Amino acid sequence: GDPVRIGEKVEWRKGIGVRHISCGKKADQVEELKEKSFEAILHGNVDASRGFAQMALNIQTNEKELYNLAQSLFDNLDFEGAIILYDKILKKNPNHIGTLMSKAAALRYRGKYKKSMRIYNKIIKIQPKHIDALSCQAYMYIYRIKEHKKAIPILKKILKISSKPDDIVDCAHKFAACGEYELAIKLANQALDKNPDIIAARMSKLYWLSSLMQEQKTEKDALAIINKYLKNDPKFFVYLLKYRFYVRAEKND
Repeated sequence: GDPVRIGEKVEWRKGIGVRHISCGKKADQVEELKEKSFEAILHGNVDASRGFAQMALNIQTNEKELYNLAQSLFDNLDFEGAIILYDKILKKNPNHIGTLMSKAAALRYRGKYKKSMRIYNKIIKIQPKHIDALSCQAYMYIYRIKEHKKAIPILKKILKISSKPDDIVDCAHKFAACGEYELAIKLANQALDKNPDIIAARMSKLYWLSSLMQEQKTEKDALAIINKYLKNDPKFFVYLLKYRFYVRAEKND
């Protein structure tokens, strides 16, 4: 990126144009170190990969390369190494959403839930309708922090933002994890109205209906719940539900 002055030695590089010879040497060094880093990853030698990556970054810092190398370490479960590289990116670009999401995930895997949650809060402050960050927050409250009530308003916010079947089904699963089976079933029906071929939603609905049925005091109540939520379901679904109803009633014949 620096100007080339008269008398300086330069070289031609395809795809770049004229560059300083010293820059060319650095670029070639970086390419060689990158190849060694990725080869080390392929052979499962994470420490060596990190070393080569660090040497490359000391010569030439590049946000895209930093991010790619950090993701390679993340994929190989070296979360500490990945976090070091994420922090380098965030030092220069503190609002890099992809890096913030990845760092929050790495912290979550390391069991540092409060730090992870602070990053998700930052992302949502920058982008209030960031579905993935909101979904991760709800996940943390349900499965890690174990504060289900805090997840429910987040899930309701997601449903106001998105009407995509996948987002609806994801929220349904999280509501069910909070014990909200009826709401989960209603959402499954919404998703199936949009796309009847979502098998995961269909089978989850079967499980949630069965769980709800088990909670009822009498067979009559159980049957009422079933009839309330059956909606254009295929024969196999109805047969499986009948089977579970009769097992619950101890009518094995």
